[in-house]
Amino acid sequence: MLALLLVTISLMVQGLTEYNFDDSAVIRMYWFIVGLAYVASDRFSAEAIKTVRS
Repeated sequence: MLALLLVTISLMVQGLTEYNFDDSAVIRMYWFIVGLAYVASDRFSAEAIKTVRS
């Protein structure tokens, strides 16, 4: 979830000097990284539960 937070903050900071929200490549990369962060957090959570139960 840290990656998600950092990517969102960097997109907002970059938006102060350049309008990126209408650029589809930037938004596509943003949603890709958001998806990776979601999948990674879900997998790490599942592994942590398995470790605790073992």
